[in-house]
Amino acid sequence: MKSHNKGLQDLLLKLFLIVSLFFPAFYSIFDADYLAEYFVGPSAAYMILVLYLTCQLVRLRTMPEGKSFWIFLGIILLYNAVSFYYNAKYLHWYWEQINNTIAFFLLLFLLGYGVQIQDETEKLISFFIKAVTCSNILSLIYFAAGYTSFIICNNHPVFYRATDDIYYYEFRHYWLYSHKSDYSVMLLCFLAVCLCYRKEFKKKYGFWITMAVLGVALVTTHSWTGYVAGVILVAAAVLDCMDMKKLLKSRRGKLAMSLAAASGALAGVIMLSQRDLSTIGDRLPIWRAVAGVLKERPQGLGLRFGEYPILTEKGFTVTNAHNVFLNQMLRFSVPAGIIFTVLILMIAGYCIYKSRTWMSLGLWVGLLLLFNMDYSLLNYEVAMVLLCAYFVCIFPRVSKKREAVGEEL
Repeated sequence: MKSHNKGLQDLLLKLFLIVSLFFPAFYSIFDADYLAEYFVGPSAAYMILVLYLTCQLVRLRTMPEGKSFWIFLGIILLYNAVSFYYNAKYLHWYWEQINNTIAFFLLLFLLGYGVQIQDETEKLISFFIKAVTCSNILSLIYFAAGYTSFIICNNHPVFYRATDDIYYYEFRHYWLYSHKSDYSVMLLCFLAVCLCYRKEFKKKYGFWITMAVLGVALVTTHSWTGYVAGVILVAAAVLDCMDMKKLLKSRRGKLAMSLAAASGALAGVIMLSQRDLSTIGDRLPIWRAVAGVLKERPQGLGLRFGEYPILTEKGFTVTNAHNVFLNQMLRFSVPAGIIFTVLILMIAGYCIYKSRTWMSLGLWVGLLLLFNMDYSLLNYEVAMVLLCAYFVCIFPRVSKKREAVGEEL
């Protein structure tokens, strides 16, 4: 019976990955396509996660391990209490709170029971890498066919051609996501998992094919911040493989560092030609304008988000804060947004502390950079980002812990 239940849980988590990686996640009761990405209701992928977590907790029936579990649980409960208050009194939009909570509970479960489900996780990672590769091969085929985005709005599939995206001065590819920024976030997470588990590939060419697919997909987003984040991640992964003391003493090492510095300078020059970095790509006036709105409406915009014009000091208007954390405050109140920010930053710090690797640091530096683009972390993507962070930063330590216990026995 236990074996049957274990098979069911494996199937549910794989089904979550399939739905997340191959189907658009946002559905809307609103008429405007643009609002669909913000006001997602019940997500099929997240409902699958609820079933998975319920089945696992019924099967395991043990107390979770580690103090971190209880600390994160307390903050998640506080997030829900504050969010519920503002939803009930002002905002009346509960699905974001529900979906985020499910995502946080997934990470919480993995923190508390990671050692007990190690074998399942190892198999899942292999499946995850294959699914990611297939999804992004389809993305490149879709892009080559002249399309840039595939969404489902009000239960109707919408296929955007590249020629339809005439609002922008550059080509942008979104695939199943709402914007180039959140596709870049997902690609950075996928790259990190593949780099971390490169030894899981049976053939070296399989690893390089996957990396090429993800790299080309990142290029198609035309996200300069995504490019920088990707370079930081790869550089961090390379540092993990090197003995820095020996490298800096050798001629080859000094040459490699010089070439890396020159490449970085060249990339900087190219970026300066594309973006005004003195205002961080006009982020500073946007953030100042958003701060003014937050002072006037600390309870958040709720369902008005996405259509509420925010006038900046430079004379242009925006409808979002171009920062994940400010958007949470702008949508769901300042207190709820602050707690959400604290949760994400605590998770980032915990991941870096537990991993103690350059790649973990590189992943989170890249993610935090990307979090300053439009709305790059929507609620239906939070679970996937946290799952990838667990794979890269925490699970390798869980595996070592399991091995050490085995050796003692």
